[in-house]
Amino acid sequence: MRVVDKGLTLDMINDLYISHARCKCQLADFEIKSETKWGLGWSWTFGCKRCNFISKPYKLYHEVPSEHCGRKAAEMNLGIQTGLYQTPLGNDQARLILACTGIPPPARGITSRHKMGQGASQVIGVACEDETDQHNVMSYHMVIKLCWVGAWLRGEGYDVSCRNGHVGCTANKNPAEPLSERETGYKIGENLAKHDLLVKYVTTDGDATSCAGLETALQNTLSPL
Repeated sequence: MRVVDKGLTLDMINDLYISHARCKCQLADFEIKSETKWGLGWSWTFGCKRCNFISKPYKLYHEVPSEHCGRKAAEMNLGIQTGLYQTPLGNDQARLILACTGIPPPARGITSRHKMGQGASQVIGVACEDETDQHNVMSYHMVIKLCWVGAWLRGEGYDVSCRNGHVGCTANKNPAEPLSERETGYKIGENLAKHDLLVKYVTTDGDATSCAGLETALQNTLSPL
């Protein structure tokens, strides 16, 4: 099974018959000559079994407008990424669900949730309770590598470094240090432990290490029950 846009599919069918009408062949008998997968989206090229007609490739997904060169992103690929951010599901679970419905799952790179890495400059981890309909925020921890004061001082020729290497430094992590989900989870656990809150169950994506960090913080901070 393929996920295709209904409107673009109808436009494709109309264009196919109009293009084929220019041939001497009187009765079209189309078949898919090739298909190209782009995440969840598909592009099809058709041919006629009765003549040498070959169509142009038809993209059956909407693209996201972009001023950059190269291949444009498909709206549905960005949509599944956005959906994953709002759920505890990980990439592998999402791909498994699609495969079970008969839809060829996208490659792992298409469903990437952009895990923490050297390229990020700010990260926030949030812990919400799931016992009420309000889903109140119980704790959070923010990691910031940015410091506009330090950047301005260095631009003026001062030899200063962040983090906290000068007055007014806003960074709480060295720009050269990698970001860590486990460390973020640990800080959240410390904040919860300060209020004598014991967390028994944590829901997160399957490949995250923040849960292990939170568990370690609670074990190290709270007295054994």
